[in-house]
Amino acid sequence: MEAKPSRFYEDFDPVCKWRRDEGRDTLEVHLPGFRREQIRVRVNHVGSVTISGERPLDGTRWKRFKKEVELPRFCNVNGIHANFMQSILTVVMPKKMPPVPQKEQEIRQISEDEHDEIQEEEEEVNRRRYEFRGWRIRELEGKHRRHEDDIDAAHDHHQHDHDRQHDLHHQHDHHHPHDDYRGHDDEFVEQYDSGLSPETTRDVTFKLMIVVIVILVIASYISDMFKSIMVHSFHF
Repeated sequence: MEAKPSRFYEDFDPVCKWRRDEGRDTLEVHLPGFRREQIRVRVNHVGSVTISGERPLDGTRWKRFKKEVELPRFCNVNGIHANFMQSILTVVMPKKMPPVPQKEQEIRQISEDEHDEIQEEEEEVNRRRYEFRGWRIRELEGKHRRHEDDIDAAHDHHQHDHDRQHDLHHQHDHHHPHDDYRGHDDEFVEQYDSGLSPETTRDVTFKLMIVVIVILVIASYISDMFKSIMVHSFHF
């Protein structure tokens, strides 16, 4: 029976790259020249994952590697899975939600209660603000109506004064100045008629006529002079 020739191994450290995401961590291991069946991925109970593999080179020469990686915190061990494509081994390690301590839960509950109270207070403030705004609008509308009433009253009073002045002016236009003199002349005649004789009355009447004629002559002379002055000024 022929003995199998011994293998000579060349160990190497593959290039690894981590990719951190919110819901998972991914480890990429670059293994050029390897096939899927030549690679093993094992998760142990001490919180790490072991990746190993070997492949022949020529004759008794082989190439191998072994890499142990610590699992990230909060890693979901049951959800770990691997994929090999284009000489890259991808090991996906999903995360699980860390347990929330009791104290943090109480703080969160208190924060939610405070948030509800603050929201209720804000709603109450907004309600009072709307009520005050409506009351203020009604007050301004009342002031505006009272102002309009005052303007209407002032306008009516002004119109009344204007109508009264118009009536007085109308009466003054229909009142002739000679009516006053006529009344005084009648009183004068009545005073002197009661104690004068017919002859004296005729003398007085004659003198009054002469005075009237003199006044008319003077007025005519003054009118002629005024016309002459106006014509002279026009020629200049």
